[in-house]
Amino acid sequence: MILDPLYQNKDINSLYYKITKGGSEMKLSRKFTISQILLNLILLISIIMLTNCGKDGKDGDVYISVVKDFNVFNYSDNNPDTPLDPSPNRYYKTSPGTYTFSYDYSVSGNTYSYTGEYILEANKGEEGGFLHDGKDGADKYYELYLDGNGNPTISSFDYTE
Repeated sequence: MILDPLYQNKDINSLYYKITKGGSEMKLSRKFTISQILLNLILLISIIMLTNCGKDGKDGDVYISVVKDFNVFNYSDNNPDTPLDPSPNRYYKTSPGTYTFSYDYSVSGNTYSYTGEYILEANKGEEGGFLHDGKDGADKYYELYLDGNGNPTISSFDYTE
């Protein structure tokens, strides 16, 4: 049996196969409709786009520093990445989340306690696109300032290499 796909009709949408077996010939035809061609083209483009999309960028790292006034003592928080007695001007790598903290402070010989919470968020990485990877998110640095009058503040800045 011989299959000859090169035998074509004048109609551009038809392809005829000539099958030769023994000495007799038989013709098979396959007509391609416009909708079938478009469906196959869309499927091909979809496969190319899915396999050529870039990777998403990774989220940036998060760091925290705890700065205390001279009259602040007994600091603690529920963030597992900060030590009980954090060093001033040192940043600790941590995870995004909401954390509670407490500390004592002394004013004019009187001792007061303060409790609060802080929220740490990471800068998200960009989504990857067609034929390109997304950029990584910038690292985010937080500074928790423990005021000696019971007015703590938290500030942040981004760092990109």
